Amino acid sequence: MQAIERKQELIQIAFQQFLSRGYDKTSIRSIVQDAGGEIGMFYHYFQSKDDIYREVLQQYHDQYIAKFLEKLELLKTKNIHELFDEMLDELERVIVNYQNMNESFKEEKCRKELHEKSLEAIEPILKEVLVYYQNEGVIQGPIENMDYLVSFLLYGVSAVLHTNKDTSYSDKKQAILALIDKLLGV
Repeated sequence: MQAIERKQELIQIAFQQFLSRGYDKTSIRSIVQDAGGEIGMFYHYFQSKDDIYREVLQQYHDQYIAKFLEKLELLKTKNIHELFDEMLDELERVIVNYQNMNESFKEEKCRKELHEKSLEAIEPILKEVLVYYQNEGVIQGPIENMDYLVSFLLYGVSAVLHTNKDTSYSDKKQAILALIDKLLGV
């Protein structure tokens, strides 16, 4: 097995163990044992458990963002209402998958880091979308600080979608779309 494949195998094993056992109960020894290797093999690729954990998170988010960007390119061919409607549906699918995945997380640290890293990764994508529609004249009025607007929208939408209230996704989505229309002057 080549070095790149071996390293990736360790990352996949670590990912599964972090999911099923949590960060604290996953050990370098258990990762190496499942890979059928020795401790020295682990240290050939990684400096610590935290190092492989960061690599797991990075790969997870690289895949997630690649899918989101792919979807975004298709969405740019639509009007702004369709774009936000479909973006919210995509976010809902991601949230459902994320929640299902998180049911197996034992550690709050893992959940918070994955969520925060996801939002941070989406920020430049959402900014690109808003700048595009602003340049097209779809968004009315000047936006003095696009970074603040993007953060406000992203974290606000996330908070509404993640709320545990008895409100249906459909009702949340309608409220979010109405707020976005008012905020952006669409």
